[in-house]
Amino acid sequence: MKNIVYIVHNFKMGGIQKITRELARYQTSIGNKVSIICLQKGARLDVDINVDVYTLNLAKYLIKHPVKAVYYAFYKVILRYLIPLSEPVLSQCIFEPQVLQILNNIEDKAGDIDCIFVRGARSIKRTWWLNRKHVVYSLHLPFDIPNVTSGIRGAYNHWVLSKLFKDKKMFSVSKYIGLPFVEQLKKHNVTPQIFEVINNPCDLQRVLTLSENSVPEIPDKYIIGVGRLSKQKRFDILIQAFYLSSIDDYKLVILGEGNQREHLDKLVNSLNLSERVIFPGFVDNPYPWYKNAALFVLSSDTEGFVNVITEALACGTPVVSTNCGPADEILLGRLAEGIVPKGDAQALANKIALYIDKPVAPCREDVEFLSFEKIVGRQVSLAAQGEVI
Repeated sequence: MKNIVYIVHNFKMGGIQKITRELARYQTSIGNKVSIICLQKGARLDVDINVDVYTLNLAKYLIKHPVKAVYYAFYKVILRYLIPLSEPVLSQCIFEPQVLQILNNIEDKAGDIDCIFVRGARSIKRTWWLNRKHVVYSLHLPFDIPNVTSGIRGAYNHWVLSKLFKDKKMFSVSKYIGLPFVEQLKKHNVTPQIFEVINNPCDLQRVLTLSENSVPEIPDKYIIGVGRLSKQKRFDILIQAFYLSSIDDYKLVILGEGNQREHLDKLVNSLNLSERVIFPGFVDNPYPWYKNAALFVLSSDTEGFVNVITEALACGTPVVSTNCGPADEILLGRLAEGIVPKGDAQALANKIALYIDKPVAPCREDVEFLSFEKIVGRQVSLAAQGEVI
């Protein structure tokens, strides 16, 4: 049995959080002990597995340490804006003692920790100081690295980036994120110890099992989009493409919640689509919705990884996607026919109409390379490099 720890910024509903929960589910299923550390409150995602979830209580900590409370307020309101890239260094004295105490508690309960997976840029910025060989840091979205490499500013950038990334074991969830990141780091003479591309996994059997659930409100004929209702996801483009596609006997279902809902409602009404576009909100089990759809459509401008595409493929649903970054790393071979330029409603509409008439259906082999067994094996192997676990 291995003692595994995942560190995330919070446990709100989001891609990193959902995949972390599924990684923890798999780890426990093979007999490992799993703990999850959340660096701030905001737990909304249900944890229906036997794991320990620890959440930093920043308010309680600062009440006990009033000097740090004054410093933290000054840092949050002024310092981090005055000094570029300073947040990781300035926040260390706040986060380090709390995280180390939790790690010590975990080891007191379950023995030495075998792997620590720090997930996402915000978590990296708060835990870069972890001085353990078995820590692995992962990037899930593009990371903004400053361009200045010379002079005082360049020396400062090198110093901060070295603290964050030098000699670290790291992976990105796509080449789209990872390759530019490594190239930018090289310009600052900063090199991770190891850097790999390890895609997010997909639990194929669990997805298929859950997709068999009955959902009475699912329409008879529809296409589907899934994700946060945010600008990045460009559901406005999807709605426009649906309108332009002239598939009049189909409905459009958009699963998710977010701050663009009012804007999207107005767009739907302006196109007289209020009877044909459905917003069920967030649903705990989206897989029956995937499975019964004629087509899954991703309309995003950019993505770190495309979990929704892998889930749709696992359900056997044809996929149309914008070239939002990593789509071409998953939609391979004949599936690549479903990729269209981002931001082009007419191109998306044309492809939707084509796929309704002549869908390119996926098979299990198209997603088997993303199985949990393979992906988790690679992650644990990365943590173990240079040591014996």
